[in-house]
Amino acid sequence: MKRCAVLKYLTWLPRKNYQDPPEGTVLAGYDSDQSPIYVGRVMYEGNQLPAKVIPRKQLCHSQYNGEEIEMISYEALCHGNVEWVRFRGTIPANAVVCGRLISGEVVHIGRGSHLGSLTPGRVLSGEKVLYIPFGWNEIRITDFEILIDNDFKVLNRNLNWIHTKREQPAPKGAILAGRDFNGCPIYVGRVQHDGNRFVGKVIPSRQICDTTDEGGNVIPKLSYEALCDAEVEWVKFEGSIPTDAVECGRDRHGGKIFIGRCHCRTGIIPGTVLEAEKKLRFVKGTEMKVEAEFEILVYSCGN
Repeated sequence: MKRCAVLKYLTWLPRKNYQDPPEGTVLAGYDSDQSPIYVGRVMYEGNQLPAKVIPRKQLCHSQYNGEEIEMISYEALCHGNVEWVRFRGTIPANAVVCGRLISGEVVHIGRGSHLGSLTPGRVLSGEKVLYIPFGWNEIRITDFEILIDNDFKVLNRNLNWIHTKREQPAPKGAILAGRDFNGCPIYVGRVQHDGNRFVGKVIPSRQICDTTDEGGNVIPKLSYEALCDAEVEWVKFEGSIPTDAVECGRDRHGGKIFIGRCHCRTGIIPGTVLEAEKKLRFVKGTEMKVEAEFEILVYSCGN
């Protein structure tokens, strides 16, 4: 299955404020002196927040608790079929998600005019205002635009998870994740454990369904849900979670969980990718392993 040549998916790419932004970084607006401002995001005290990135000034600023804050590292929002539209009182279903606050509230990206600038900032799912960083303060704006993803319907289709038991054959249309050391197929599955929904390593021919817990222990499971009939593909993980990554579920703290796989001597093995950790946890033999280089499962736009 080939990745669509026409569509370039939204991606967050890591950068420093003194580096040039990646190719295809989304333009947000301009500063009071007309310097271009690009869309970025930062992690600050457990909150994922939009940032204004001004490469001409080697500047990356966000805002928190009423103040403008300066950051060195950020992620640039790149590519995608995005558009700024006027906010009309409700968050559009296809509004681009920047991340979450430590409280779990979803953060979207808006932009508004202030003192000759067009500046990006934070729009919370439970509020109807935009907050931007400006003049070392947090400025509140009620008339603003919000960033939407015009390919949202392509990337957010319903997934078909079919419940089954490990001793049964994989359901028809189950997504292949890889193969073990002797060539047995491994499928994409998910399991519930202690309030978490983790990825399972499912090998029906060997009646195996294993996952790992938060402490790194290998946990065998009797049943699981198989991902079936989905238009998906595996792509190399580039340091940030792609916006079109397939979500497996959430952990008990509300963090998103994604599906990855790695190539090792004993085969191609799927595992869990935690949103905050950005590494692959997988079962190898009777142990949990952690890998920084892996592939992640994303939606495909077709053949």
